[in-house]
Amino acid sequence: MTRGLIHELRGLEELEKLAEEYQQEYGSSPFNLSHWDPSAQTCQKLLKFLRLPNPPPAMPYIYSFYTGAPRQVAERLGFHWAGRDCLLVHSGTSAIVLTLWWVKAMGFERLIILCPTYFPVFYLAEVMTMPFHTIFAHRERGHWSLPRKELARLIGPATIKTVVWVTNPIYCTGVYFSECDRRFLGSLLDNGVTIVADECLSKNGNEMSRDLGGRERFVGLYTPHKSICLNAIKFGAVVFNRKDEEFFDSWADVFTGGLSASNHTGIFHFLDRLNFSHFDEEFFSVVEDAHNQVTELLNKHDGVFEVDENPVGHFMTCYVPGLVGRESDNKDFLRSLVFDTASIVFSGMKNHFNPDWGFCFRINLARACPQFYASLGRTIDYLASAC
Repeated sequence: MTRGLIHELRGLEELEKLAEEYQQEYGSSPFNLSHWDPSAQTCQKLLKFLRLPNPPPAMPYIYSFYTGAPRQVAERLGFHWAGRDCLLVHSGTSAIVLTLWWVKAMGFERLIILCPTYFPVFYLAEVMTMPFHTIFAHRERGHWSLPRKELARLIGPATIKTVVWVTNPIYCTGVYFSECDRRFLGSLLDNGVTIVADECLSKNGNEMSRDLGGRERFVGLYTPHKSICLNAIKFGAVVFNRKDEEFFDSWADVFTGGLSASNHTGIFHFLDRLNFSHFDEEFFSVVEDAHNQVTELLNKHDGVFEVDENPVGHFMTCYVPGLVGRESDNKDFLRSLVFDTASIVFSGMKNHFNPDWGFCFRINLARACPQFYASLGRTIDYLASAC
């Protein structure tokens, strides 16, 4: 970290400057294939299926324990309530802040972060003066797996002093840990390792908590609405061992304070099982159709692009093994990409993908619309010619 600057955000700022240059020259903005928000067309299709509960009156403070919802939320996320507790917060980022502060305060000596992952975790660990190790998940022929030998070596005998931070699904890929990998994580938990699972992008029903949430040393982070692109009404949740209830409740006052009316709306929308599930089904129908069309486009360039096997959700990653991964930091390459394709993509390097896999970028399938497909077509033609 240099002078308080965030490398990943500086990269986004550079892309924004290129977009402004492009608009000044051509009168329209390049299309962003990687942006976190859905397209207007997707919104139009889906909003008719959205039924939101009314928010509370504007005057009172709203706190997690006043809502009466933490237990219901935890159970909806796949946890058995016995021995568990749940704190509701503003967002997934709030959940990450609180959980990392808990890691620091509990005196863990070793934090191992599995990459790719959401970048704030690194900066928060630095701010909290927590040393950490990073390790890449394995990826081969579209399949992901845990780096078991490397993890075992890093953990060594100091199991009870170690936290392993994992993201499920693997960040920006839509790929969930296999049953075999979940059993391995379960064995680490049984041997005294603490697992923090950032499952903020997990589709409801796919969470690891359903397999591992009963273990004492499992901590889960959640933002159910992120998986269906409802970013304006999302809320965050941390589920943890009940013995840590006072710690999380007390420090939530310091780091987050009361909840917002939009958090309250999101919480009770999530707990309305049929309502939330109906929107979820419609959303994933749109995303699945987009995935099929994107796959057809990529297959036109036989052998140039790789995608992961069986992703679930609106984020997928496209890999270009023939291009060096570090091109994501090459300003000339990025400028040419934007101006030749009228498109913007977020490189996987910003989410700490292994650069040895080559250049890769995120595709948000919820942005599907005619402009999306035209933009993607130009982008993959450009990248194929650059290999």
